[in-house]
Amino acid sequence: EEDEDIYYCHSTFLAATLACGGLLECVNAVMKDDSIIQRAIAIVRPPGHHACQGQSMGFCFFNSVAVVAKHAIATGRATRVVILDWDVHHGNGTQDLTYDDPNIVYISLHRYATGSNYFFPSTGPYDEVGLAEAAGTNVNIAWTNGGMGNVEYSAAFCELILPLISDFHPDLILVSSGFDAADGDLLGDCTLTPDMYHMMTRSLIEVAGPHVPIVVALEGGYNIDVISSCMEAVAVALLDEKWENNDDKVLNGDPLKEPLREYPPLASTSSEISDDTHPSSGSLRQEKVRLRNGRQALSKYWKYEEEKKQDRGILKTGAARCINNTIRALDNSARWSSIFRKVEGGKSPPKLQPGITTMRTRSGRRGQEQDQSNELDNLFQSLAL
Repeated sequence: EEDEDIYYCHSTFLAATLACGGLLECVNAVMKDDSIIQRAIAIVRPPGHHACQGQSMGFCFFNSVAVVAKHAIATGRATRVVILDWDVHHGNGTQDLTYDDPNIVYISLHRYATGSNYFFPSTGPYDEVGLAEAAGTNVNIAWTNGGMGNVEYSAAFCELILPLISDFHPDLILVSSGFDAADGDLLGDCTLTPDMYHMMTRSLIEVAGPHVPIVVALEGGYNIDVISSCMEAVAVALLDEKWENNDDKVLNGDPLKEPLREYPPLASTSSEISDDTHPSSGSLRQEKVRLRNGRQALSKYWKYEEEKKQDRGILKTGAARCINNTIRALDNSARWSSIFRKVEGGKSPPKLQPGITTMRTRSGRRGQEQDQSNELDNLFQSLAL
């Protein structure tokens, strides 16, 4: 079958295998017992997240991230892997390859539209959550409209993504890092800024803790200037550096050879928590502090700690519904029962509050605030706040 997004030449196979192998070597490097590094970036082409088990598509030939996740588990380097995909297109290949794997949690934020509003690849509805024992490990936050920006992504992270990652206790986090949701991309029609990519990366580091390796793989993007600025922001975050958005700044010297500026703790109590303990064996209090730190990393755009949910931020119309649709789909999974409900006796409150129930929203066209409370009020009213 012909695919207008797939092009072949005599070096295609070599390029695709080098891209996949490059990412694999990044994971091998950070997962060594004696490794002094826990973070890496694979700046590779071609990308991979559209490649399925039996089909190449969408500029992708081998699904590098899925291959590497399976490799890490098969070789005993990891037992639990999170793949976070913030490319604006759904990673249909990654979902295809991990859908029945209970050891891999795949989380994708993407645009989803079918029919006359078709948006490639038109896969990844919110209600596809995984198969059999892997039910709950496939998480699709499917934006049904364009124009999503920093506030909407921050809300998705704080309200859903970070609590899931915290509860799963991954040994390895892989990021399918497409930059086509960024402002200025030619296809994505979203408005993320470089500082938002820095904050999203920073929030992952805070929630995972210092001993969980994070490897970022370049995926899509259709504006070279946008890609370079956003990838720089991700790299700076991985280096524990603050993001300084100054296009006129000339970087001198080798930043890898210069001492890193200390990144200040985001929560006042973080200094009381030892970083020597892996999250999987750490206390509930330690997990809660790390989760709070991760949320605070995004507080410029989403103020999660506001008691009144309507004061946390103003979402674009439909965004709250998209996030809540995913929460509703996952609520039926026993995997996340500790997040959505109190344990018996009510001694341990859930990490995830039950949906965005009353939220001010804004129209993408008119900039007017609207109230979606009729749509969202009483959502998950049976779950404990």
